[in-house]
Amino acid sequence: MTHVEMGWQARARVVDLGLGGAGITIEAGVKVGDLVTLSFTAPTLWDPLLIRARVAWARPSVEPGAMSAGVAFEQKGPTAALALFDLVGASTFE
Repeated sequence: MTHVEMGWQARARVVDLGLGGAGITIEAGVKVGDLVTLSFTAPTLWDPLLIRARVAWARPSVEPGAMSAGVAFEQKGPTAALALFDLVGASTFE
């Protein structure tokens, strides 16, 4: 998963994924209210699934130099909603 906004990009690790949002660990600083675009490889799409989200909470991670954050997905169309549903169904998190 990648975070892209305002011309910068950072890799992030998804630690939790649901239909309404995701928990991520990211090395770049994010703050509550930031608008981000997340890019996922979805099983039913050729191109990456891009979902705009708003940072709902952020705090320092237990990983040095990283942030933990929760993002709430913004409104998405029916194609994106179905692809996200398939992605959530295919995902496993520990």
